[in-house]
Amino acid sequence: MENATKALLIGAGMLFAVVVVSMVLYTYNQITTYYNSKQDEQEVKQQAEFNIEFSAYDRDDVTGFELVSLINKIINYNRQNAVDSNLGFENNDKNWTKMSISFEITDDEITEPKPTNDGETGQLFSTSIYNSEHSRTETELEDIIRRMNLLEKEYGSGVLSKLVSNRTNMLHYYGSGDANRDKNLKTTKEVLGKDVQNLPTEKEVIEYGQYTEFKRADFECVNRSYDDNTGRLILLEYRQK
Repeated sequence: MENATKALLIGAGMLFAVVVVSMVLYTYNQITTYYNSKQDEQEVKQQAEFNIEFSAYDRDDVTGFELVSLINKIINYNRQNAVDSNLGFENNDKNWTKMSISFEITDDEITEPKPTNDGETGQLFSTSIYNSEHSRTETELEDIIRRMNLLEKEYGSGVLSKLVSNRTNMLHYYGSGDANRDKNLKTTKEVLGKDVQNLPTEKEVIEYGQYTEFKRADFECVNRSYDDNTGRLILLEYRQK
């Protein structure tokens, strides 16, 4: 009788243990499912927010000025998410995928080289097609924007715009400065309305003029691509209208 009682107690203990373990496993699975669903929900939300930010440029009436903003956004996004322990960067976004932009300029006035009166050549865009999927292009785009920002900071966009509009009929950009050779030639003071000692070179004025025309141009988005795994937008392609 005593052995039977012990056996019953052992069996009850084992049954209780099985029930407890089952309840623990069930609770764990429920908690895991809950947090996984929350994580999935968060990832979907992040994907939507990411796509909304960049898909705002997925239009057929994007200006070059907007493209400059988009290029800066993409460059900053790619750099902030770069994984390089030597530089102290850490990629905390497991869904990160490099984003790219491609655009084609069809207006030759923006891309063609223009000689200056001192033998140099002004040409801001060295080609008509830029695709940041190629490693050097992103650096080239960044350099173009940086150089133009420095010009604006040093001379002011107002001064630069006036010089661009009057470049071909200004004494400042003719070596002799001989007003008698063409009665239509103007002095820098006449163009700017004041004496300005620090002036950009003719090459810089030509390049700033091409940058201005680029920002005024209209582009249409002709293609876009999404990452198969994350659903995030990874490429926008444009062509000048």
